[in-house]
Amino acid sequence: MTFFEELAQGYTNFKEETSLWFNEVREFFNLTHNIYHRPDHGDIKILWRFNGNKNDLINWIVTTDAMYDHGRSIASMKMTSEGKGLFYGNVNTKPVKDGINNSAGYCNVKRVLPHRSFYRKPKLNWANYNCLIMRVRGDGRLYQINIKPKNSIDIFQKDIYFYGLYTTGGPYWQYYKVPFSKFIFAAKGCIQDCQEKLQLDEIGGFSITINDNSNGPFKLEIDYIGLFLDMSIREDNAYETYVVGMV
Repeated sequence: MTFFEELAQGYTNFKEETSLWFNEVREFFNLTHNIYHRPDHGDIKILWRFNGNKNDLINWIVTTDAMYDHGRSIASMKMTSEGKGLFYGNVNTKPVKDGINNSAGYCNVKRVLPHRSFYRKPKLNWANYNCLIMRVRGDGRLYQINIKPKNSIDIFQKDIYFYGLYTTGGPYWQYYKVPFSKFIFAAKGCIQDCQEKLQLDEIGGFSITINDNSNGPFKLEIDYIGLFLDMSIREDNAYETYVVGMV
């Protein structure tokens, strides 16, 4: 690529990123989308909804233990005949015989966040809400909801907040509401003694995992995932905290 071709490409990229930045500014000042208003009690802000559009599946990535050569589980994501998202597959808890891994049985679906203007790391602002709400239809198995703090590559990159998604099974949809105060703080897969508050103004990722130590098929239908403001919830953290210090 010649110098002038690189210059033209750089100018094109600059125009695209500038346009994206202006869209972010308009959204921030609530000129085009009413998403940063102060919600009333009972308001639901829809984050992601499956409306029968195949493009709704583009930003969801499925991973399994088999993809990392740890196990034999399989999973996928597709659209149902009703236009809802379906996370399904088969969990296999038998690890591969490589002399290293001794556990398996893991499937995950992750929402990919689009990059911000000028290639800044994506993040979501959920500070005006205190609950996560989902409309799902499961199979009676236990899933796990995962919320990743701000997307940084440092000593905190393994930090995560999680909570169980207890599906009822059967033909009926269920509304599942979880206060953010009940999400459990963990690092590198270990629950921490010091349960820190989830910083809702800098959310870096969202995913759903099945890892219930049970073999067999699974399926989880998703209508939408959103945010909810419940004025009756006042707590920041639902768990005991421990102060580690010298005696």
